[in-house]
Amino acid sequence: MTDNSRSLLNSFREQHLFDDMDIHFGLLMQRLSGESSVGLALAAALASNRTARGDICLELAEWGGRNLGKVSEGERFTLPDLATWEAHLATTSVVCRPGGYAPLVLDHQGKLYLYRYWEYQQQLADMLRQRAESPISDVDEEVLINGLALLFPDTNNGQTDWQKVAAATAVLQRLTVISGGLVQVKPVRWCVFWRCFYSRPGMKGSPSLLRHQPVKLQDDCRSLSRVQKRGCPWRAR
Repeated sequence: MTDNSRSLLNSFREQHLFDDMDIHFGLLMQRLSGESSVGLALAAALASNRTARGDICLELAEWGGRNLGKVSEGERFTLPDLATWEAHLATTSVVCRPGGYAPLVLDHQGKLYLYRYWEYQQQLADMLRQRAESPISDVDEEVLINGLALLFPDTNNGQTDWQKVAAATAVLQRLTVISGGLVQVKPVRWCVFWRCFYSRPGMKGSPSLLRHQPVKLQDDCRSLSRVQKRGCPWRAR
């Protein structure tokens, strides 16, 4: 059956569905498991392939029951249906559930990871969670209020200035997610930079510098607006 798996995977390589690394990994997982499982070899090869293409995992729901490629003239290979495939993978020795240790990790949402990338994701999640749950207690509120008033003067006729709210949120939390275009986000970056130097205890800041920051901020916004119109050379294509 291993020879059948090798032949099948090689035919998919000829159709540019897999590369050599995907095939070797798929056959390795099959050999280590001690089973002649085409479904395992294909799942491992697909997980390797998706990771190389920038995905952190293989979502079995997207592939279960799918026609993968041609195996002979007029015949295409169909992957196992999701329930069958997932149940089979969960019983193999090279696949574990989260918290276990095996080359492949299958979570309860049907996502198959290479162990190292599952671990990367957990470490990142833990770090973000730790930051989100750790409040900042050493901000000089008086300096912050005065700085925000200088950076974001009240020109909205009593309406909420959401840039100002975003800037204050970024200062008061260790983790903040802010979205928006370049011109919208840059003032927030300025405020965070300002906070790092002038909102800590004993760092009251220079009044003259604080007075000039709004002018510099406006200049930056105008420059960014021009860049936006031309297009950003560093933007992902």
